[in-house]
Amino acid sequence: MREKECYRDNLERLDRRFPEKECLKQKECAEFLGCSPRTIKRKYGITQITKAAFARLIS
Repeated sequence: MREKECYRDNLERLDRRFPEKECLKQKECAEFLGCSPRTIKRKYGITQITKAAFARLIS
């Protein structure tokens, strides 16, 4: 399977923003995207996710 176009860029941005974490909570995902945690739950259906999976999801 081929990587999505912006996956690496998104993963790098997530690594810079959250260097000490491997998994992100709903609130952190919301902060990263500039929306509310409720929007993250509604749009993506997640409460916790790895940085790699989140980078793939938003790519």
